[in-house]
Amino acid sequence: MIDYSVTSRPNPQDRDAAPKFYANPQVSENISLSAFCRHIASHGSVYNRADIMSVITQTVDCLREMLLKGYKVDLGDLGSFYIGLNSKGTATAEDFNPAVHI
Repeated sequence: MIDYSVTSRPNPQDRDAAPKFYANPQVSENISLSAFCRHIASHGSVYNRADIMSVITQTVDCLREMLLKGYKVDLGDLGSFYIGLNSKGTATAEDFNPAVHI
């Protein structure tokens, strides 16, 4: 079961609106990549922690490579990965500057 708390937050676009309540997940602890790989290996896998870590590391490297090429990568139950962008609008295309940090 997911542990969560409920907190009140104002509407950032309408400060006069009544606050609403939202769920916030609670993290019980952080687990390292190495510990996560050991956990996977403990489920009766024929692969050891080092093999699993190698596959995960290669997966991340290749995922980054595909994202930078403009691909959307669908990993089934793990989710779909794609590039997302945020920017502030400008009056004209010429005014747009991708180097400006938001």
